[in-house]
Amino acid sequence: MKGQLQISIRTTSALAEALGLSRWTVSRSLNGGGGVSEETVQRVKEAARQHGFRPSTLARGLRAGQTEVVGVCLPDPDEYYLGGKLGHLLASVFERGLEPLLQVTDGTTASEERALGRFAAMRCPKVVTFASRLGANNPAFRALEASGTRAIHVDPIGTAAGTHVMADRVEAMQVAVRHLHERGHRRFCVAGLDEGAAYAGQRHQGLRHAAGEFGVEEGRGFVYLAISPGRSDFEAGKLLAEAWLKLGRSRPKAIIALNDRMAFAMMTVLKDRGIQAPEDFRIVGYDATALGLFCDPPLTTIDPRHEFLIEKVVESLWSEKPKRSARIKIAPVLLARASTERMARLIRLVPRTKQGLPGNHSEG
Repeated sequence: MKGQLQISIRTTSALAEALGLSRWTVSRSLNGGGGVSEETVQRVKEAARQHGFRPSTLARGLRAGQTEVVGVCLPDPDEYYLGGKLGHLLASVFERGLEPLLQVTDGTTASEERALGRFAAMRCPKVVTFASRLGANNPAFRALEASGTRAIHVDPIGTAAGTHVMADRVEAMQVAVRHLHERGHRRFCVAGLDEGAAYAGQRHQGLRHAAGEFGVEEGRGFVYLAISPGRSDFEAGKLLAEAWLKLGRSRPKAIIALNDRMAFAMMTVLKDRGIQAPEDFRIVGYDATALGLFCDPPLTTIDPRHEFLIEKVVESLWSEKPKRSARIKIAPVLLARASTERMARLIRLVPRTKQGLPGNHSEG
């Protein structure tokens, strides 16, 4: 190598010039193409390591006609609570030696179209969208198909073309109502469900199905409490607790909260007023976040099984016989905890010894 090179190495050509080798030799050494001695391969790799050089996955893929990049298109991860699902997906992509490329949109269809257009131009072999708002006939999907891209859509809001993998929010509402109905409740408060929310329609459908299953009058059996949008979930939960209190004696003692964060805030406010779950009300959250374990008492919640959902996404992405389109729904699981369970206090009578101490324990 010519000296110890203090310059920044950013391209294969620059690395080749610094080593006094041809660009072909350096490229073959880094990409395992063969035709180069093992000594030279090790020399090139060591120089690349010392200078933090990595060959461009994108450039190499474009030369080969297809990149090794997995495109991921998503709206604001915080607004849609995508952190867990996104983390599982990225881990799976890295395990396969591929590079994820994230395109975060502004939530509009135009922004999503531009992002998918970039993936098509780059010839990404696989693309995952989260909360896609595009219709099935959108030109962006035709462009992906023309470029040979396999697209999977996680919880689409629109009718996106291709395979959908979705949390079953309809079943989630039925599970929540069933759990509370089994504990004697016939009226239910639905807290935080904004009519304009992305998946409100699915939740309403689940509540209608539950009403039919249990003979609940929709008008009287469900009391809907909503707040104006634009507030954090914790602030919304506080306002929802106040609204529930204002219902007075007519308030339902069973609450289905939009998510765990709202449920946590509601429980906190009500506990400060001396109203405690499950003695004075029962409450069910959604998302199965770790926050539910820190509620007092711990929160019963619906687990949409994000990790399993992403497993199905990955299976579809790498399936040897992909389906042109499919609808995969992930059934939820209810995690029953103390916010809906009255725990009987068990008193165990222990025989006393002559010394009046329980059992035969000793200090020795």
